[in-house]
Amino acid sequence: LAAIEQQLNDSVERESTLLVQIYSTRGLESVLRGVQRRISDLRSPRRVILLQDAGGTRLAGNLPTMTPVLGWTTIEVPTLSADQPSRGDHSAPGSSAVALGRRLAGGEYLLVGENRYRAEKAEDAIAQAFAWGIATTVLLALGGGALIAVGFLRRIEEINRTSRSIMDGNFSNRVPTRGS
Repeated sequence: LAAIEQQLNDSVERESTLLVQIYSTRGLESVLRGVQRRISDLRSPRRVILLQDAGGTRLAGNLPTMTPVLGWTTIEVPTLSADQPSRGDHSAPGSSAVALGRRLAGGEYLLVGENRYRAEKAEDAIAQAFAWGIATTVLLALGGGALIAVGFLRRIEEINRTSRSIMDGNFSNRVPTRGS
């Protein structure tokens, strides 16, 4: 599970660093184009981006304006509106995103985040597989234990029968033996 979280963080860090480098080398207009391109691709519901000017006005992105938070944070992912097409990767209501906020050299605020929905689904699948594995192991252990116990009790009952027969005076009976 930690590996999934680390992959999310690495993805956010790479994307954020790339946008900061674009800003540094090519300027604000290139970042605006880069943000628009990133949120319009097929994976846009998976990634959340917000670019605000120094005054807090939204310049680009798929998030509403917000109070800047610098560094790592977790934010609630807005649900798709009715006019936005679903691309199959969208999140359930109430899902969150891990995000990294940075201040650009011109005072702009850049927030890049990755939706945790798929990570949460993977974590749920791992937990469910683990639970099924434990349940299967317990059932097999109980079944195996029951089979061993039945065989053991059967042998004990044979000894008891022979003992009762001997106590009743039949001295020719012997406890059955096996090669094991």
